[in-house]
Amino acid sequence: SSLAPSELRKAFAKPGRPDQNQSDAVEARKVLDLKVGVAFTRFQTRFFSEKYGQLNERSLISYGPCQTPTLGFVVMRNDQRQWFKSEKFWTINIIAQKPNWRRDITLKWARGKLFNRDTVNNVFYSMLNVRSNQQIKCVDCKKEQTWRRKPIGLNTVQLLQSCSKGMHIGPRETMHAAERLYLSGYISYPRTESTAYPKGFDIMATLREQCKSQQWGTYCQQLMRDGVHKPRKGHDAGDHPPITPVRYIGLDRLVGNEKRIYEFVVRYFIATVSADCELSSVNATFQLGDERFQS
Repeated sequence: SSLAPSELRKAFAKPGRPDQNQSDAVEARKVLDLKVGVAFTRFQTRFFSEKYGQLNERSLISYGPCQTPTLGFVVMRNDQRQWFKSEKFWTINIIAQKPNWRRDITLKWARGKLFNRDTVNNVFYSMLNVRSNQQIKCVDCKKEQTWRRKPIGLNTVQLLQSCSKGMHIGPRETMHAAERLYLSGYISYPRTESTAYPKGFDIMATLREQCKSQQWGTYCQQLMRDGVHKPRKGHDAGDHPPITPVRYIGLDRLVGNEKRIYEFVVRYFIATVSADCELSSVNATFQLGDERFQS
């Protein structure tokens, strides 16, 4: 199911017998989908017709084994959005500055959010402003070294989530752009549940193709010299390989969402064969009067 040139050449070089078991499994799935769909469509059409009596003789309430549960999730999420009532809250933050700091630090109130404005203004905020010469002091400071594991292979769900949260691109626009990139030969098939790279997947060839880039080519060359890191063990759903770049194209030759999604797919793939990320964090607690603030 891969359209990478190396995979196609390998498949044509070593043709094998068709797997009858896989063929029978696909046929069984088709029959089951048809029988379940027909049976439940008939059941719920008759049920709602008798209960509400608002359907004409030609109306059908169709059931799909995949579509109907998905519709249930969509309706449930829509109901949550419709029923949600926003509530105003107030908090106190401090902007800390020093001449030798590279940037300002925002200190967040340890009490968090309060829903009564008068309480915040009259009890806490006014108390902090009683004396103009008050000094804020650092009362605790902790340094931590943490690790963030590299991602597993990119599947469709992760692609949609990342584009929605990180780039504010809707699911429909994401899939349209990804499919255009796939049909142009720049990325692999974008509809997959698998996150595990197949055994025959050529990581080095995919990285070598990206060495032409001005943005990440130098890093790819260094990664190939030092040795790629073994990808994390993902899930093989048996459908298609994870989404990866297939052919390099300069970002200046792409526009709009296609440009942004292609760059995301490439950078995500590079991250899956890179080392885990080491993070250094500093958490400090400051005190002003009787109130504490955290960085």
